[in-house]
Amino acid sequence: MSKDGLAVVSFTANGELASLVDPLESWDRLPLREQARNDIQGHIDLLLAALRNAGCTPYR
Repeated sequence: MSKDGLAVVSFTANGELASLVDPLESWDRLPLREQARNDIQGHIDLLLAALRNAGCTPYR
């Protein structure tokens, strides 16, 4: 999503990225209290780096 919230950009994630997306999906299913306790910044950084290396440059 863009910074103003008006645009959404999507990328096709092939099987190579599935292992990077799985922890984020698991975190998303947690109750809000558990989400607040779990730091997923490292997983996010790895996914964004993989997307950039694949030629995708998500909005910053």
